[in-house]
Amino acid sequence: MKKIFTLIALAAFGFGFASAENIDSDEYAFTMDLLDEAPQDASGVVVVVGVNKMPLKCDVFQVKIQIPDEASFARFGRQLTQVEDYAAFGMDNKDDYDFAISNQSALMNDKLMFFCFDHTLDGRKEGGVFGVFPASDEPVKIANIKINATDLPQGKNYVTMPGGPANTVFSCKADDKIWQPISDVKLLVYKHADGTVSAIETINANDVPAAQKGIYNLMGVKVNRAEPGQMYIIDGKKVIPTSVIER
Repeated sequence: MKKIFTLIALAAFGFGFASAENIDSDEYAFTMDLLDEAPQDASGVVVVVGVNKMPLKCDVFQVKIQIPDEASFARFGRQLTQVEDYAAFGMDNKDDYDFAISNQSALMNDKLMFFCFDHTLDGRKEGGVFGVFPASDEPVKIANIKINATDLPQGKNYVTMPGGPANTVFSCKADDKIWQPISDVKLLVYKHADGTVSAIETINANDVPAAQKGIYNLMGVKVNRAEPGQMYIIDGKKVIPTSVIER
């Protein structure tokens, strides 16, 4: 039942964001990394979800996490996620967290997880005043997600935060704005021959790897010329040019 309510909440968020203005800035890029820099035991890999900067007046933070087919989610007690930085939500400890924020967390399927920190519920402050997350100019670690990567194949693997308002987003309802990744956020992890796992790099939203720069058609074929009125992938973004673009 809890899972069903969470999915309903997700659908509501998606529809609610449809008319909001997107905060299009790399300042607020979502990030992922591993908890420790040293290689981790594959049975308990902890992925840290964060953001480069907390926007002003935001009250909802939601994320989807997609893991490789060979991996599985592990639980922290009864939760799928743990809060990493309570101060980022204006709290001092776990007791405040339990009282102040609704942490909805559920598996969409065995490889896709959704969690949401909602700071808008009644009772947030005395008198039922809605709350917002404290703004921050420093990178913030928001939550930890534990993954069993024992069966990951050796070599490169990706953990993904899908982009788009139904997936990963900050909602700033007070200003009717959101910040969402334009593209997926990917954490490239490496499975070593000894069975341990380490992080290689994070491809943040709006970052375009050198290999993706240029003009591509929708079949993924690189071309030298984009014609008006047709859709292309240009430097990692979907574009319908109004005039000829050549590279």
